[in-house]
Amino acid sequence: MPVALPTARLLPWGITAGVLLASIIPFVGSLDGYFLGDDFGLIWLLWNKPLAHFLTLFASPWTETIYGYRADELRPTLALSYWLDARWGAANPTGYHISNVALHALNALLVLAIARRTLALPWVWAGAAGLLFAVMPAHAETVVWISGRADSLPSLFMLAAFFCFACWRTGGARGWYAAALLGCFLALFSKQSAILLPVMLLGYEAVSPGAAAVRSSRRLAAHLPFAALTAGYLALRVALFGNAVREDGLGGGAIASFLGRQPAYLLATFTGAETPWLSLGTVAVALGCALLLGALAWLAFRRRVGTPLLGRRLLFFGPLWWARTVGPLVVVGYFTARHLYLTSAGIALGVALIGTALWASRSALPQTAAALGVAVLLGGSALLLPWATGEWSAAGRFSGAIAADAQREAAAAPEGSLLLVGAPPTGASPLMRTWVWGFSLPFALQPPFSPPGLTERIHLIERSEVHCCPRQWPAHIAATVQRWQASNPATPLIALGWRSSDHTLLKGSDAGLPSIRPAVEALATPQPAGSLSGAINAVLAQLGEGQPRFR
Repeated sequence: MPVALPTARLLPWGITAGVLLASIIPFVGSLDGYFLGDDFGLIWLLWNKPLAHFLTLFASPWTETIYGYRADELRPTLALSYWLDARWGAANPTGYHISNVALHALNALLVLAIARRTLALPWVWAGAAGLLFAVMPAHAETVVWISGRADSLPSLFMLAAFFCFACWRTGGARGWYAAALLGCFLALFSKQSAILLPVMLLGYEAVSPGAAAVRSSRRLAAHLPFAALTAGYLALRVALFGNAVREDGLGGGAIASFLGRQPAYLLATFTGAETPWLSLGTVAVALGCALLLGALAWLAFRRRVGTPLLGRRLLFFGPLWWARTVGPLVVVGYFTARHLYLTSAGIALGVALIGTALWASRSALPQTAAALGVAVLLGGSALLLPWATGEWSAAGRFSGAIAADAQREAAAAPEGSLLLVGAPPTGASPLMRTWVWGFSLPFALQPPFSPPGLTERIHLIERSEVHCCPRQWPAHIAATVQRWQASNPATPLIALGWRSSDHTLLKGSDAGLPSIRPAVEALATPQPAGSLSGAINAVLAQLGEGQPRFR
């Protein structure tokens, strides 16, 4: 007699495994990608610090002054993650990449857990939330770029705090509440945008099914420790940096720029691109969204959209979640897709809520739209994600080629030579900004990435965007060229550039290109940064290297 399989018991395990695999498999090909951009400076600073050093970072900037200024960032948990990964081998990028993928997988599982336990969605729709979050193309920068963990790590603590608080609020043990407080503390000391976590937890009261079961004053009392913790953190920032939330950066211009970036944020969240782009994936994503929203509007028109609780939840995980997670970017003057990492969690949960509402209508049209919409949305994201991760993986390969060439040439150059490293700061894609060697020197040619003494045996200059400290770069160029001229006039000038299309090294020296020597010697005279950049680009152009991209 055949035995029936326990399908209902296997479904949760299958969905959980599917979300886990979806958050890992797309990024396996990037595990050996070389370091990019800020990776060099952060690892150079943190890889061999004593463990006790990280306790000091609760009251001092985690990057110290390696970028030429004192940042207002208290991020000991983030700093510690680099130190831990360096135990695999400080110059081995694989360990850092594995941690990034693991952080993403944990966040995807948290989205699944919130959808299932906190929102009580059916397993299929909770799985859809976890899967969509796992494969959203905007996550390529956060996961593939090692320094992208500056958004995935605080998101992990914030999502965990939200989940634990909700578990406690729905009848869980007090340990859940303690875990939520710990998550809040760790989130605050991972990124300053976590100051809005108490607002998120307070907003949860409006979408909790048991909100009316307890007196409001008693419910609100549970939020006081989170508010006190955040207030203490803000007071510490004021004492250390003179500002609580970079409020001095707020102004009409900053707000107008922030509002103008909203369409770009929305585009990047769903496609990973920073500029409009037509492809099968983008069409599929747009079609999926249109199907879901169209069916929801049709149900709302027919007054069969569901309960008031559903409406409050859609508001919470839709516009309010967007405002809470994107709002801190008003004091950020640049655009990057990784800042939308936590935002994407709300979108994934909102999509699952819409799908659940449509499916519960028991009408063929909205059910079909729900199934097709989510399927097309997932398919479009799955099509776009390999492109997005491919751009970052290509940047990693390019960075590795530059590092190998630059280290070899620096070691082979006669001692005292002047080496101009014309590495590109960013990739060449017009659709997204991938880092290559922006802000990477001199760190990339020092331990742990290069043998000791490499930068001491030569004089090193570079593009402004590649130097660690743009504010100090003009003085650095003039001083370095002056030292080279004074040390030994017979030592050569060697210029290195790279062709972005095939990563080919373009090398020239004053012996073969006599005209570049007087052009570089003229840099010893202090001059504006723009003039210096133009002169260096003109030298590199003689090697056949085009203008760098820096957006």
